[in-house]
Amino acid sequence: MLDASVAIVILAAGKASRMGEGGKHKLLAEFDGMPLVRRSALSALGADAASAIVVTGHRRSEIEAALDGLA
Repeated sequence: MLDASVAIVILAAGKASRMGEGGKHKLLAEFDGMPLVRRSALSALGADAASAIVVTGHRRSEIEAALDGLA
């Protein structure tokens, strides 16, 4: 039997333009005091996956700050 390995990719590079004007970004929105992108990354890191990767782009520095301290 062959062991399969799966990588998790979190796409966090978009502009969140459907959130409307005003600078709101869905991945930076907080739920129970934690940004959604960090919650997603923690879930990915807790999964039995070979790796977890976050692709950043728009508002990169804010997304990376929300992920600070994670592998």
